[in-house]
Amino acid sequence: MAAYHRALQLAPRDSDIKMNLSFAQQKALTKPIEPTLRQAWLRNLSLGEWTGLASFAGTILLILLTLRQVKKTGGPGTIWVQVTCAITFIAVLLLIMALMDRSGNKRAFAVQDGVVVRIGPVEQSPEIFQATDGMEFVVLGHNENFVNVRSSNGATGWVRDTDVAFTQP
Repeated sequence: MAAYHRALQLAPRDSDIKMNLSFAQQKALTKPIEPTLRQAWLRNLSLGEWTGLASFAGTILLILLTLRQVKKTGGPGTIWVQVTCAITFIAVLLLIMALMDRSGNKRAFAVQDGVVVRIGPVEQSPEIFQATDGMEFVVLGHNENFVNVRSSNGATGWVRDTDVAFTQP
């Protein structure tokens, strides 16, 4: 599951990856954590595509500004420069939002059946429940060899870091 999510970050519109992830989730009998509307929209493009879009808009803006300086008369009108400036600003803002989404997207997946989720970050802590293979968690923090997680059903607890695979290397 973690590998499919990593692959989706690189190729967000790849139908084969989406189909294989869906198949794996059905086999694992786990409920995925649904992204917010903003996350779903930002994840339609990869970081490379967001970067390309912002770079393209910035390049057009610089070309227009250069033409305006070179040709004092007959250069691009002020309205074109303002519109391009606004588009560049929006593109850069969306790139920053996509970067923040990716860096804040800390998820993990159980790598086997029977992963023990405990109340605290020690082996002696009481068990809350056992996770199934492929169960998705949101990573809340780390403490030595344990990871603080929240499951798709809202339960929070601690699991050994060797019992989960992370979406971010």
